[in-house]
Amino acid sequence: MDVGDERVALVDEHGHVVGAAPRREVRRRNLRHMATGVIVRNRLGLVYVHLRTPTKDVFAGMHDCCAGGVVGAGETPEQAAYRELAEELGVTGVTLVPVLVDAYADDVTRYVAYVYEALWDGPMRHQPEEVAWGGWMTLEELAERLADPGWPFVPDSGALVTRWLADRLAAREEVPGGWDSVATLVEGRWVDRVPRRPEVAATLRTETRLLPWLGPQLPIPVPQPVVVCEDPLRVRHPMLPGLAGGPYDRGLGRSLGRFLRALHAVPVAAAVARGVPGAAAAAAQRDEQLRRFAAEVVPMLPAGVRVRARRLLDAVGRAPHDSLVHADLGPEHLLVSEGRLSGVIDWSDSYVGDPALDLSWVLHGAPAEFAAGVAGAYGVDAELRERSLQWHRLGPWHEVTYGWDTDQPAYVESGLSGVLARL
Repeated sequence: MDVGDERVALVDEHGHVVGAAPRREVRRRNLRHMATGVIVRNRLGLVYVHLRTPTKDVFAGMHDCCAGGVVGAGETPEQAAYRELAEELGVTGVTLVPVLVDAYADDVTRYVAYVYEALWDGPMRHQPEEVAWGGWMTLEELAERLADPGWPFVPDSGALVTRWLADRLAAREEVPGGWDSVATLVEGRWVDRVPRRPEVAATLRTETRLLPWLGPQLPIPVPQPVVVCEDPLRVRHPMLPGLAGGPYDRGLGRSLGRFLRALHAVPVAAAVARGVPGAAAAAAQRDEQLRRFAAEVVPMLPAGVRVRARRLLDAVGRAPHDSLVHADLGPEHLLVSEGRLSGVIDWSDSYVGDPALDLSWVLHGAPAEFAAGVAGAYGVDAELRERSLQWHRLGPWHEVTYGWDTDQPAYVESGLSGVLARL
């Protein structure tokens, strides 16, 4: 049957079906009909945008963020949406979530729209007669394109999704803290991170190569970040369940102990190949940091503790570099959900270093039952415990230099108090 002979459901201004007519008659007389649209998003929240072929009967050669079309006589809007999605993009087996019902009218088309949202991470198979090109966009990029009058976009979808797009762009909540990156909770489902300083961009990119490889080797989930925008750089991952801050018990400690044992056993060469600083580079960076501590922090300490301070720096300078380490493992980076450890986050400081570093807060700052669970499952010996204590004592020194580098005297003050308390 010729496409122009397809019978289309006609509706009144309230969306009630009042009859049917051939598609060509609907177009010729601009009859009010029923239509569907499906916004396809992937697991990172990006929207699939496609280019309509130059042979389409309306809005030919324009971009669209909805897969859809007219509702046939005898079809429900949902049935039509599933059919159009399969025909245009080859997407099947998804669940359609209703987004809105609204009316649209202009000089070439007039209809009541039923718009849905679908989640899809599989391949797209374009219908050659309908779709000339397609690609994923962030909501920010889509909004920017829609604001460009020189970018050809179908007017009906543009009008229909404006509120949907604005609502989701507004669903952003900055996560407090973060020395290196600005973290934002997106729609309650994803976490975006943007570097605070240019040099941090490289470490975020390293995470996108490291963590997808590392995750399957670990017994606790870690983020799976992906670059979703290059300028400015934005890295996104699906939010892991759980909250930071405990409570921590012996059982959770055993889980973390097994996790750290697995982490410290991964092949370091493979981690370095994915951009993690290797032993030589990490040792050089550590030594430079220790020299800075000796030159800038030690002179600010009371004379009576300076000898102990220098001994600490000397001891840390002899630490081995033989394992992949998280390097910033504290309560803010451990997620707990329903009584289990559900995620270990923020891997931007990872490098090949001393495994004792990852045990510093765990053994010397965490609750005793939790620490005992970690120690037992990991197999902590006296030497490892002593090195972890040295790293624990060094922690506040970084706060001092961070405060200087970012011109935040409060960090300098609290860091110095911590240095004295731990020495």
